[in-house]
Amino acid sequence: MADTYRTGETKGEDAEGRNEAVLCAEPSPTAENTPKPTLVAMDPKATKLGEMRSEPNKITAFSKEFLAMKDADVLPAAVDMIYKKALGEPMRCAMYSDLCKVQVDNEMREHGTSTFRNGLLARCQRTFEEDGSDPTIKMLQDKMDAFEDPEDKALVQKVIDLFEKKSKARYLANILFIGELFRHGLIAPSIVMWCLVRLLRRDEDEVGMVIQ
Repeated sequence: MADTYRTGETKGEDAEGRNEAVLCAEPSPTAENTPKPTLVAMDPKATKLGEMRSEPNKITAFSKEFLAMKDADVLPAAVDMIYKKALGEPMRCAMYSDLCKVQVDNEMREHGTSTFRNGLLARCQRTFEEDGSDPTIKMLQDKMDAFEDPEDKALVQKVIDLFEKKSKARYLANILFIGELFRHGLIAPSIVMWCLVRLLRRDEDEVGMVIQ
């Protein structure tokens, strides 16, 4: 009987200890006591740029809100973003030129000049004067000349062909974008004439590619 009593006493002590352990344990995470992430103050410029990257095709939202910002740090980024989008999506060049027209008109009404337009035209001119060239192509050609194995040369040539195709596509998209900007009166006729003369002086193959 004594053994039985001691055994029962031991069990009671164990149960009591378990109860104490439960009472002393930290509460499990719940919706109330789970640490909540602190909100970090976001730079409004970075926020707007992020919005435009995520939804670049919502033209009305950005023409009235984002591009209305005249901050010198924001406009160059906006020019760069829209320009790259226009060249990367040539089928939407007309839409991006519409967006540019809205921004330029807003600036002209308020300031009589357009920093956005000047920056955009500078990008178009720089790409046009490059004639579809890419420094990477020249570097690859030099490396290919240093190879002796025909298979190595053929492999590098394939890479060069890809870069040339991409560079020419970008050049043609730039021409298309220039035409869309001209449609809105954002480029002077004299500049377009200069572009046409320069194109006509190119090799016949390149002229044929532009016409297509």
